[in-house]
Amino acid sequence: MWIANIGDICFLEYPLCFFMDMAYDMDKWGAQAVNQTDEWSRSWVNHQFGSGFSQEDCRLIDRILHQYTQINHNHKPEVMNVDVYHPVHFGETQALLETTKQIMADARKLLGRCPPELTDAFWELVYYPACASANHCQMWLYAGLDRFYASQGRMEANQYAHAVRCCIGQDRMLTEQYHTLDGGRFSGMALSEHVGFVRWCEDGNLYPPFIAVEGANKPRLLVADARSDAFTIGTRWSGDTIELKYGLNQNVNQVEVDLACGSRVAVSYLVETDCPWLSLSRSHGCVKKKDVLTITIHRERMEPGVHQGTVTVKTVYNACRILVWAEKRESWDYPVGTFVEANHILCMEAAHFAAKGHVKNAGYQILSPYGRTGSAIKAFPVMTDFTAWPEKPWAEYRFAAQQEGAYTLELYVAPSNTATMEHQMNIGIQMNGGEMEVHNLVGPDFASLKLDCKEWDTAVRDNIRIRSVTVSCRKGLNQLRLYAMSPMAVMERLVLHPADEPLPQSYLGPPESWQVK
Repeated sequence: MWIANIGDICFLEYPLCFFMDMAYDMDKWGAQAVNQTDEWSRSWVNHQFGSGFSQEDCRLIDRILHQYTQINHNHKPEVMNVDVYHPVHFGETQALLETTKQIMADARKLLGRCPPELTDAFWELVYYPACASANHCQMWLYAGLDRFYASQGRMEANQYAHAVRCCIGQDRMLTEQYHTLDGGRFSGMALSEHVGFVRWCEDGNLYPPFIAVEGANKPRLLVADARSDAFTIGTRWSGDTIELKYGLNQNVNQVEVDLACGSRVAVSYLVETDCPWLSLSRSHGCVKKKDVLTITIHRERMEPGVHQGTVTVKTVYNACRILVWAEKRESWDYPVGTFVEANHILCMEAAHFAAKGHVKNAGYQILSPYGRTGSAIKAFPVMTDFTAWPEKPWAEYRFAAQQEGAYTLELYVAPSNTATMEHQMNIGIQMNGGEMEVHNLVGPDFASLKLDCKEWDTAVRDNIRIRSVTVSCRKGLNQLRLYAMSPMAVMERLVLHPADEPLPQSYLGPPESWQVK
């Protein structure tokens, strides 16, 4: 028996169809047919719109469906708030804004090419849910940027306050248009509140607040790290230096600095460097809101080792120094595929293991597309409990740590409920061939059938469960093995950092670390 509590059917036809098709033919679309969701989605789009759109446009529709459902998956839209995504850390807000803008641009382009006989269907099945979801996400991201930049006194905060207002207006306009569709066929279906829930229902929901900034009376230039909350206005009282260490990561060849106006009048500036392995995207300017300075790292001009270069930003009133760190390695003593720690961060997608072991036709398989970042691993057969097996399926990861000692290992796990009422979702962790340690991926108070269980509630909102454990690493190469034990454990990614070096606040976590090629 398959039961779905889906609320209003409108806007949810796409996932509901998948649910029903899986119920009808579990062998074709279910757990034994790994990674068939892309095929199903393409066939659904062709069935709905293949008669009026080209195959290229059908592929674009499929991409839009995937993108907006990914956004809604990563955090439940109705409980989205200004504190979810960090405005600058790891660039997660900027990347998400670019995705939402692309969704809306592609949807408008397709609407302009839609045959008249399919317009209502396209609006109801694709255009409205995609654009409304993207716009809703933008609204909260703009609110976060507004608050963040206002706290620094940056004039660009005002443009984001205006953007929040525009998104609220766009949300209401889309709803009104939806209600007139097909002669009012769906009138009233979008009347439910869907912004800023503070309870399980719409009672007391809140739109995002926005802040206006009144700039300083004298010219003021803020020089800020575009990926952190570090900034300076270049005075001897408040400090005149910021450090950018992103170049210690071999993935990073460019860093960005915000040159932001903090005053009612525009500010002129000069930018210069005498560092031979750095180049600058601009040498001067006059900023009213924000200019972005891109600093490019040319490792081919560097000698091997760790280096520091200096960039200076000058105004008539002050000067700021930007210290850029970068490392060049000509060779690595680690095997190909080893992840390398940089800036006290190691991040590995679970699907990017170095090796895996099967036992009696049981073992880890990659799920894709899946989860927040596109993939995960799961032990098959799916309902097998490997706890009592003397040999267990495993996946191994290799990484290079910068120091010896205690590291915090954060396991990003799909928010599955436990398979039994004992509420055990165990996994085995082994470091460098030592003893396997058993860890429960749910907390001691987890209970899947208790509506007041905070851990269950948080996992539903965030569509992730993050379990932190402490492991001991040696300096240099390490091997970490995950052993399958309880069913239902789906691993999405692994993040490590020294126990005394907490990660910068973020929602999605850091990008994947560089691997030895």
